[in-house]
Amino acid sequence: MFKRKPNCIGQVIVTTAGTSVRATSTLSNPAADLPTPWIFIQAAEDNTGVVYVGTAAVTDTNYIVALGPGEGMELTPTQIKGTEGEYFLNDFYLDAETSGNSVQITYDVSRG
Repeated sequence: MFKRKPNCIGQVIVTTAGTSVRATSTLSNPAADLPTPWIFIQAAEDNTGVVYVGTAAVTDTNYIVALGPGEGMELTPTQIKGTEGEYFLNDFYLDAETSGNSVQITYDVSRG
């Protein structure tokens, strides 16, 4: 039976609205490949606008998911790529309607 082994990156803040931030920006090596089969992203309750989750080209019109204050979303490779497997957490970026909005990111560190 497959069991998840969640690991929380912690709070990731979009300092400047309209400027994307790598989802792994709080890690010591944010560009390092970080494979995972599952991600959960939770927008902070006190956000004052929408946070957009996407690729390096994320904007308010080009995103995978938009999260309002307090909203969360589980993302799997099947939802993103249409196939099972893994993807790299460092390939995800955030943008926001309002400077200072943030999310908590949890990902699965299990292999297999």
